[in-house]
Amino acid sequence: MKLILRLMADERISIRLKLLPILSLLYLLLYPDMFPGPIDDAGVIALLNTLFLAFVPREIIQEHKDILHE
Repeated sequence: MKLILRLMADERISIRLKLLPILSLLYLLLYPDMFPGPIDDAGVIALLNTLFLAFVPREIIQEHKDILHE
């Protein structure tokens, strides 16, 4: 979570890409239990955040990970 928050504050990452974590939060707030059964809220949130991390350049992620582990 700390990594995603740090990446959201990074100006090198496009606004459009930052919409994925924002959408996951909005989904949680606006559509609780929209999908009953095996697809639950945690899965949707995890998917959107995983997509966000997949599209952020690796070197930017590593830079923020290094700072977090200091």
